[in-house]
Amino acid sequence: MNSIDKFLKLYSYKFNKGYPDMNNKQDILLLESILKEDFGIVLEVQNLDRATLTKYVDDEKEKDKSGFKPKDRREILIKKIQGNEELELVDGSNFVVDNKEEVIKNLRGEIPKTGVELINKDGNRITTSKLLKTKEFGGKDNVTAKQEAAKAMALALAFSQNSPITNTDIDINNISNLSNLSLGSENSIENLIKFLDGDKSWMDSTINTANELINQTQYFTQDLGNYTSHWGDSFTKKIYEVLKDIQKASKGSIVATMDSNKWNPSDIWASTEKGRKTINALSQVEDIGKYNQIINDLFCKGDLIGISLKKSAKSAPKIKEFNTANCSLPQSITFKSFKTSPKKAGEEIIVDFGGKETKLDLRNFSVTKGFSGEMKGTEAQAGKVGISAINAIIDNLGISSDKLPSSSTTTAKIFKEKDSNPDYEAYKAKFKELYNEHIGGDFDSFFETATDAFKTGKFYALHFIDALDKAGDKQDEFISQIVRYGMSGVKGVSSSFIKSGA
Repeated sequence: MNSIDKFLKLYSYKFNKGYPDMNNKQDILLLESILKEDFGIVLEVQNLDRATLTKYVDDEKEKDKSGFKPKDRREILIKKIQGNEELELVDGSNFVVDNKEEVIKNLRGEIPKTGVELINKDGNRITTSKLLKTKEFGGKDNVTAKQEAAKAMALALAFSQNSPITNTDIDINNISNLSNLSLGSENSIENLIKFLDGDKSWMDSTINTANELINQTQYFTQDLGNYTSHWGDSFTKKIYEVLKDIQKASKGSIVATMDSNKWNPSDIWASTEKGRKTINALSQVEDIGKYNQIINDLFCKGDLIGISLKKSAKSAPKIKEFNTANCSLPQSITFKSFKTSPKKAGEEIIVDFGGKETKLDLRNFSVTKGFSGEMKGTEAQAGKVGISAINAIIDNLGISSDKLPSSSTTTAKIFKEKDSNPDYEAYKAKFKELYNEHIGGDFDSFFETATDAFKTGKFYALHFIDALDKAGDKQDEFISQIVRYGMSGVKGVSSSFIKSGA
């Protein structure tokens, strides 16, 4: 057992926990206490990551036979492979492992193999020796951080000059006074310039990326002088801190366990003042769809552009967009009317969709469950908005209507079990109240003859109708947010970004 394993075993024994979560402040404090009390080591850093932990506890002479030091680094690699993340290679390219099971078995074997073979979906083969030695894999310098920060620096210079740049523009006198460059503390401008001057391929890639990006006026819709270029600063950290808060509030869902790169893999960000103010003002966002709507609306209006970077030797690296369907929505989405009927499963809302009349279909999408709203007959079709999102919008707009019960599956069960369920009478009474107010007629006759699937869909649709009816002068905003949320969800849990060199 090497020193890192001994250390983590001591951690687990003392605090009755599993492996520490390096994104959890409490876990970091516990680790620091062990280092101080049991090893006599006081860290001079505020944030303890796995690389720092290894630096202080790993015996430099201990190496496992896989070539990775220590074993913990193999687990980092395994996590990346399991998440289908791109691995960086020494030649600057990326590699996604396809033979995952074989690789993980070899990395976790009793006697880990040396030079494990990795294969991608195209059949290309490499060994682990071709992986770039970033800091998390024992490298002395975080080369990736320099590459990304250098491109943020070049982009800020191109924004400032409002014109293409050349390698002669990468000069301390040109860059040191830039007011639109915001870098984290890991890299200084002097070191970034030195890095580019010492590597022509990265200088060319950095210059070409910046010049191609400022040509993308469909994304950078405002005057280029309005944009600030960000890498690793407090603003970009805020973007992902909001995501972490949402993940904590989404326990048990795919959102809670996903890697942040699955949500948005941007390496650098460009923002206007409006974009920064909007993000910095956010607090207590608990729904990923709502957050996506905010990010995507800012993207579509050119106020916040996330940029994923990939090295490219081309003079004009290809720029590709992801999760941008929201941008096709018209600026004006307003409520027009609705008609209720005891014979219709669910209900329909008539919406003015940029001057075109369309319908918002409210119904169950899986017999007795899966209640959602979905636009019909437009490019927005298939973008659904579910119960939790509808309730979040009702909350955000301060609408006085009761929110929708959180689970349509539970509601269907209550109606099915009838008198044997303690919640049955309350649910039936609420149903009757909504029915009488928005449909009218003989509720008892309707209720006795309707199927459970019909009841559930109608019950939720009438909750929605009630919220819309009570929204008052916020009806247009209510419908607009519902539709825009649905579009934000078309691609799942990911948000808008562009990729350079795709």
